[in-house]
Amino acid sequence: MILPKIAAVATATPPHRFTQMQLLTMTGDTDATRRGFFDRSDIAGRFLFVDPARFAYGQMSWSGTAPGGAIFDRLDRLMTQPVQQVPAPTAPPPVDMWVPDRYVQTPQGDSSVVVPGYWGRRLSDHEVYTPSFVGATPDGNVMNLPAGVRPPANERQAP
Repeated sequence: MILPKIAAVATATPPHRFTQMQLLTMTGDTDATRRGFFDRSDIAGRFLFVDPARFAYGQMSWSGTAPGGAIFDRLDRLMTQPVQQVPAPTAPPPVDMWVPDRYVQTPQGDSSVVVPGYWGRRLSDHEVYTPSFVGATPDGNVMNLPAGVRPPANERQAP
């Protein structure tokens, strides 16, 4: 079997290379701090799609004072505008809910029963279908609890 081979890799590079100082001259920038930052950046050059033969130096600007400055002003507005606040998405409550192990009073109120954890199916905010299960009293007696529709565990007075 013949495997394909990569013959070449390339990226699109703009045709014109400018030094940092050429870019500052093009913008007409005289700010010493900015010029010093560009001068100390250790960037040898930048490639741009700006044709130096048709470009008039001083045509670009960091602000809107020159025709090309509107580009920088628009970029600044887009980058610094506040982000639109979106409300958090609301998710419906899960259909099945886990009810952990718990102790509850028996309907007679004389003792408590250990009710094992189980999955209940939510029918509404105040109704849950619970499966049948077996509870154990502290003295070892077994209590069968039938399946049915009940309030959620946190609203229930009995198993």
